[in-house]
Amino acid sequence: MKSLLAILICIVIGLMFWKPESKEDSLDAAISHQINEALQQSPGADDARDSGNNFIEDLAGGTNRRLTERQIQHYLKKLAKMKRAGTRFWWLKNKKIIAASAFGTDNRHHFVNGYLVGYAPFETALPWVPHYTVALRLKYQMDSQQYGGLQDVWQNSKQAFFNTRGDCEDHALVIADWLIEMGVDARVALGKFKKSGHAWVIVLMDDQVFLLEATDKRKRKHWRHYPLADLASGYYPKYMFNREYFWVNTASELTTDYTGRHWAKRSRYFIAD
Repeated sequence: MKSLLAILICIVIGLMFWKPESKEDSLDAAISHQINEALQQSPGADDARDSGNNFIEDLAGGTNRRLTERQIQHYLKKLAKMKRAGTRFWWLKNKKIIAASAFGTDNRHHFVNGYLVGYAPFETALPWVPHYTVALRLKYQMDSQQYGGLQDVWQNSKQAFFNTRGDCEDHALVIADWLIEMGVDARVALGKFKKSGHAWVIVLMDDQVFLLEATDKRKRKHWRHYPLADLASGYYPKYMFNREYFWVNTASELTTDYTGRHWAKRSRYFIAD
């Protein structure tokens, strides 16, 4: 009798603390499994960024002039590491900015387009999955905390996914590159959020423009949960890029229009053979 009573008490206590698995818990478990499968692959090297012969072609000057990564690395090599770390903007004779480069984990500058290395951790047909996965996996950490005081160090999209820690551009690169791999027109935007330098993702889909705050840890389970860009306040875009092109906002930075004529396509990025 006492043993039966003890069993009943254990059952009652168990029911008090037991919670059925929610749909979100089930989804998190499924995506975590996909993440673990992706992590079985080797993170590899820096892919196409290894070549100093990668170059951009100037689309603003009308003369198809080129600027190579080897040239910008030569220009910056005399600077101390602390000064080289960061994002640089480049122009040719006409003084119009045509490209940007960023300091990478290999201690060299590469054109920002090259940080989108064509990486998708796993296949999915649902465009909300990349942001959901990044919200689940990546933790926000400032570069100065991760790289011994260096203020701005970029990881490519694959490195950022494997590393699990990064700042705004690391989050944005993973999401944008994954969406591009899915055939979505996704771009990384550079500018300011309120008064601080920032990077986020712009998606052009179904004749609409969406803004994805890459560092937002809310896990949205449907594309309709993402805001339209013209409803997102506090963002001041200056530049945009994808794997191939670099755009400059030639109008006011206080804009929610990411497709207008004020976005000048200034350069095209090429990976050297």
